[in-house]
Amino acid sequence: MRGVNLTPHAVVVFRSEDTERDERRVLHPKDGATPILSTQPSGTIARAAERSVPLDDVEVDGVSIPVTRKTFVLPVTGLPEPEDGTFYVVSQITAAAVPDRDDVFFAGEAVRNGEGMIIGCVGLSRA
Repeated sequence: MRGVNLTPHAVVVFRSEDTERDERRVLHPKDGATPILSTQPSGTIARAAERSVPLDDVEVDGVSIPVTRKTFVLPVTGLPEPEDGTFYVVSQITAAAVPDRDDVFFAGEAVRNGEGMIIGCVGLSRA
């Protein structure tokens, strides 16, 4: 199977068993862990546009707080039609806009280095 990265950054994937949690419950790669997948951006970015639909306000301590429902404007731009043997990595918001596409994934739980910067993820996820 071939993966196409439709995000603006590299996607680096680790196996769960190659990571461990620190005392703050942050995931880090174990010593010597190597990624199982590393994909560079394809040059195309898939994007979903959101729309906010106003709902009734919520009153909190005498203050009226506006509430909206987020919906998506379809079609998603930059996302090719399904192709046999190909999957696409997109942002979580973009994946949420196309929940019926079984070929669309987003990065799993973040894996961080010692400085707290995201360096990868554990597996891929679906909306």
